[in-house]
Amino acid sequence: MTATTLAALIVIAAVALAVPMAIVRVVRGPTAIDRIVALDILSASSLALCIASSLLVQRMVFIDVGLGLAMVGFVATLAWSRLVRYKAPAPLKSSTPSASAMPASARHEGEAP
Repeated sequence: MTATTLAALIVIAAVALAVPMAIVRVVRGPTAIDRIVALDILSASSLALCIASSLLVQRMVFIDVGLGLAMVGFVATLAWSRLVRYKAPAPLKSSTPSASAMPASARHEGEAP
């Protein structure tokens, strides 16, 4: 067994542990942020499997597929995070001070007073 084969098998074992936990988080995630992170983990796991496959069969075509998956995963993560940021439900009324009562330095960029 060569070092590259051993490395590929270790990557496959790590992915085999990460994917079920990420799927559980996608299904049960209490917030949308948890689901986005879990989907990002699934994207990274698919990239790792592409590279491990490339190591095992010694062909570069799987690396090209992995790069494509990485780009799509990155753009998807950005899109989902923007969607969650701008389409978040209105917070419930609470005893915390409103945004207008907070000093300007405590507000997020672009947030109205």
